[in-house]
Amino acid sequence: MVYREIEFPSYFAGLAKDICVARSAISKNVYRRGTDKYRGKQEFEISYMGVLAELISRHYCYEYGIEAYFAPIVDKKPVVGADVIVNDVRIDVKGVPPKRSKLWVNANSHENSNKKIDVYWFIHLTGETKANNYIVSWDDVNKWHKTYSTYTMVYQRSIK
Repeated sequence: MVYREIEFPSYFAGLAKDICVARSAISKNVYRRGTDKYRGKQEFEISYMGVLAELISRHYCYEYGIEAYFAPIVDKKPVVGADVIVNDVRIDVKGVPPKRSKLWVNANSHENSNKKIDVYWFIHLTGETKANNYIVSWDDVNKWHKTYSTYTMVYQRSIK
C-alpha cells in the first residue's frame, strides 16, 4: 500500500456538496430503496465523499503534472469503470471520511466483471484541506477481510 499526504483547496468542500446534489438527483432511481445499490440515510455522505475524492484526485494530478483521463463527475447515469486512467492503469477513486479507521470497497462493485480496475486510490480526509492517500492493487483487495456493512458486503482493512 503506497501512502502520501496531499493538500487541496478549501473550496472543494462546497463544490463537492453542490455536485453531489446534482449527481444524487440524476441517480435517484439507481440508489432507491429495494435495490442492491440502496445506501439509505448515508446516500448524501457517501456521494459527497466520492465527489470530494474525485475532485482531490484531479487536483493532485494537475498539481504534479500527471497526464490522466478522468471519467465525468456528473453523467446521466453512474459510470461502471475507472474514475481515472493514468498510463493505461485503471483507477477507482474512493473517499474515506476523517473518522473512519478502515478502507472499504463494496464487494459487489469489486467483483463486477464489467468493472475493469487495476488499483484503488483511497483519499482519507484528515483535515479541511488535507488528506492521506493510499494506492492499493485490485489483487491486494481480494486478500482483505470480507464482511457485512450497514447495507452491503464490503472488503475492508485497517488503515494503520
